[in-house]
Amino acid sequence: MTEKDIFNTPEEEVKRLANEIAEIKNVLGDLSRTLSHIETRVKRAFPSAYPKTTPSNRKQKSSLGTETPTITPERAISIYDELVNQAKEDINQVKERLSSFNIVDLNLIRQELGVSLGKKKPSQKPLIDAILSRINESIKLTQHVNRKQLLTEAPISETPPSEDKQ
Repeated sequence: MTEKDIFNTPEEEVKRLANEIAEIKNVLGDLSRTLSHIETRVKRAFPSAYPKTTPSNRKQKSSLGTETPTITPERAISIYDELVNQAKEDINQVKERLSSFNIVDLNLIRQELGVSLGKKKPSQKPLIDAILSRINESIKLTQHVNRKQLLTEAPISETPPSEDKQ
């Protein structure tokens, strides 16, 4: 210890230690970048020293790929219909119910609704948000019209719509 350290207050000592930690982190970062650069150059110069790994040697870690859903696609659609009806009354209950599902089941519901996330391994929060957005869309689209009534009453006409005569 120096004479200066004897008279430092605890706050000054903490600041000094924090500065030293920051300096060490910077040095380690520089070392890491330099090592990566050297390794890249060696790999280019001596490719036989670094054999490429094949996909079969790599560990396959997929949380969604290894587990199977506990619900069927048909059940996923019926759950969605239940959630839409429930959301018209209380959206918080819907959020709680969605959070009770496991990730694999949420992903199945998302797939059945046709929502793409762009991620290979989505987490629970984006899955719930995607399903909730579809539920909100469905509620907004059916505020003035009963969706089930439209599906049962609207026959598909095979004749093309008539064109306006000019």
